[in-house]
Amino acid sequence: MNRKIHYAWVIIVDIFLAFLAVQGARLAFGAFMEPWERDLSITRGTTSLISTISFIIYGITQPIIGRLVDNYGARVILSISTLLVGICFFAITFIT
Repeated sequence: MNRKIHYAWVIIVDIFLAFLAVQGARLAFGAFMEPWERDLSITRGTTSLISTISFIIYGITQPIIGRLVDNYGARVILSISTLLVGICFFAITFIT
């Protein structure tokens, strides 16, 4: 029997991996708090403020992203979003 994998499964796996990378990075914030505090000489309150601002921006932009998905389609928006996340992950390597 020659069974072909449906293209929808490829899209689901791609989206899963993209979300895994993005949410994994966002939710791992707590693991980096102590090294940041030590290396950057900042307080726990400052690092918590950065995290809080990040989650507020994330929450505020969700309706905007939803509207963009409705107007332009999930493929375009997810592709652009994944590209931006990749660029940001690459840019993080240059932070000193």
